Amino acid sequence: MKDVTKIITLINDIKEAKTLIKRSFALSERLDIVMEIIFVCELPMFDIPLFFKGSDKSIDKEKIKTTLKHILKELKIDKDIAVFVYIDDSVDRVNHLIKSNLDLIVLGYKEDILKEFLKDIKNPILTIKRAKEVKSAVTIMNLNSNYKKCLSISNYLFSDIKNSILYDYRFVIDPSMQIDLKKISRDLKFCRYRRSIFYR
Repeated sequence: MKDVTKIITLINDIKEAKTLIKRSFALSERLDIVMEIIFVCELPMFDIPLFFKGSDKSIDKEKIKTTLKHILKELKIDKDIAVFVYIDDSVDRVNHLIKSNLDLIVLGYKEDILKEFLKDIKNPILTIKRAKEVKSAVTIMNLNSNYKKCLSISNYLFSDIKNSILYDYRFVIDPSMQIDLKKISRDLKFCRYRRSIFYR
């Protein structure tokens, strides 16, 4: 499937790094595409003193990068994967790496950061919660021009588990943009969906 052009894995918490890297790499192998890792230290939520340098509380970016490369080695990932480390502004940092509107962004679930992404980024976003195995998924659909592609991507990635589709019409500001529910149903059939569809 070549609908996705690249995977950008955002890590904000070192404790989630292994899970996010493992799942992102599995997806990149399955889709046969490039993966990049970006670690963004959002200072207010960063509470691991292990990575602070000296008494001035500056972040040791090299130590974080070394830790991430060690995780790659531990997971037996020997492909050349770009690793970036920054401080603050997760959305802007990821936006800088986006080269196509079909780059898939993978991130851990953090409500405040996810809200920013949903507001500012038009790319497909895969949010992963901590769990030993993925048993179900929810595809949240909006009215952007890529929604057919997003449905197709979701169908491909989650074809073997329960996948519900959520479309919330309350966020439509202009009534002329209201999407035709029959059209959605046709598109879902086009994507070979046999899933639950919820309209709020």
